[in-house]
Amino acid sequence: MTDEAHAMITTAGRVSSEASVPSIVFMALFAAVGLLLALNVKGIADRFNDLMATVTFGVFDAYQTGVYRFIGAGLALFGCIGVAVEVTVGLS
Repeated sequence: MTDEAHAMITTAGRVSSEASVPSIVFMALFAAVGLLLALNVKGIADRFNDLMATVTFGVFDAYQTGVYRFIGAGLALFGCIGVAVEVTVGLS
């Protein structure tokens, strides 16, 4: 067996990508949570507003649901860009 054939056999199952699965999953979760907040699925932005008002002892009482929907849209955008970057790095 030649050295070239031996090298091909030993590297056949390896992936030479720099993308990591945990970062793709993390960014996909960012995108999913952001979309849920931005689209206000089943009033989740309202519930999140109530949760933040309760947990932070009224610090976020003045915020309205639209603020959390805007933040959710930003999270969704950040997550989608992150997934796209990780996938393109993994494919290159």
